[in-house]
Formats: sequence, structure tokens, C-alpha cells
Amino acid sequence: MSLRNQVRGDPPREESRLTREDVFSLLSNRRRRYVLYSLRSEDGTTTIGDLATRIAAWEAEVAPAAVGSRRRKVVYNSLQQSHLPRLAENDLVVYDREAGTVDLTDRGARVGDYLARVPGRDRRWGWLYLGLAGVACLVAVAHLGGVPPVAGVAGEVWFTLFAATLLFVAVGNVSTEYVGRSSVEEPPERTGEEG
Repeated sequence: MSLRNQVRGDPPREESRLTREDVFSLLSNRRRRYVLYSLRSEDGTTTIGDLATRIAAWEAEVAPAAVGSRRRKVVYNSLQQSHLPRLAENDLVVYDREAGTVDLTDRGARVGDYLARVPGRDRRWGWLYLGLAGVACLVAVAHLGGVPPVAGVAGEVWFTLFAATLLFVAVGNVSTEYVGRSSVEEPPERTGEEG
């Protein structure tokens, strides 16, 4: 097992496996969810101050520039004293107390994947792929059996048509699955898209 020092300044500890209950417990707090939402949209390390401002803005439903210093300080203190150490202890973030910086770990990104799902935009992609494969098989059988008008079209044309359709559906699937990963303006629970 590897050793990691996720809260810089603390002694290294053995990395452990998160149980379902651990994940539910960690995600049960809105500020911890907001930390993960925010870090998913960052390009690397961010400061506790920036996190506090963004989270305070979400909680107050105002623009980050409109967050007052008192509100920001309340969020900053709760992040510094409670939420970031807890996320770091569970290897979801790398939290440097001395520098005041936070970064998302691979484990944090995986847990954050649960938060990134947007059920309102969810499609039953498996059924779509199954239907597409079924139609392709029916067309192939009809073409091989000489059934008009299917047999009148060259096999290469059918192949190209299905390959293009599959590509189009796959691009739609991937873009829907990863919607919002690179730029999360507001977490899904604030925009009403959480399930």
C-alpha cells in the first residue's frame, strides 16, 4: 500500500479504501460537495480564499464580487478547520495548511464524478446503442438475403451510414456525460439539476 501525506505538515498515513457509507458521509455536507464542485472546475491548485468566496457566493445566491467579508470569513473558517481536513484525511484533496492551498486528488475526482452526473440530461445510452446494433443486424441480414430495397444499396454505403451514426451517438454520449466538468459555474444542486 502506498503512503500519502494529504494534509501537508501531518505525518504520512496509510491510504485506505472508502466505503459507500464513507462517501455518503463525506458528501452529506453541502460545503464539502461545493469544495469538490469548485475544484473540478479549477486548472490545478486553488487557494482557500478563492474557495471560500465561491462557496459563500453560491450559498448567498450572489455573484462572487458581492460576497461580504464577514460571510466569506465564516465559510473560510469552516473550510480551514473542518471540511478541508476531513476531505484531506480521506484523500479527496491535497490541503496545504501553511500555504493555504487546495488541490483535487484522483480519488476526489472519482468521487466528484458522482456529483457531476446531471440526471435531467441523462439518457439511456445503453438502450440507444442496443437499438442501433439491432437495426444494423437487421439491415445486414436483409442485405445478405437480397431483400429489396436494402439489397439495392451497396454494403459499403450501409457500413458508412452506420459508422457515422455510431460516431454521432458516441459524441453525444461523451459530451452529455462530461457536461460541466471543465467549467462549473454553479453546482447542480443550485441549478435544480440534481436528482
